[in-house]
Amino acid sequence: MTEVTIYFLDESRFAVGAEPYENGVTRSFHPDAFLPRLALQAYFDGPREDEAAQGLSAPLSGCTGFSEFS
Repeated sequence: MTEVTIYFLDESRFAVGAEPYENGVTRSFHPDAFLPRLALQAYFDGPREDEAAQGLSAPLSGCTGFSEFS
């Protein structure tokens, strides 16, 4: 498996202006997979339940996903 770091907003740090505002979490993907697409999809999927409980979120500007990646 290939590990990729996905960065989500740490809401508690952001709320008090304590940088860095992002916190990286690890996702594992098959090494033959198209990693850019999977990493972007992992961001849109958002943090896992335990990560969300720690205050991580995936702010989106109205986007809910993507249809093409080249």
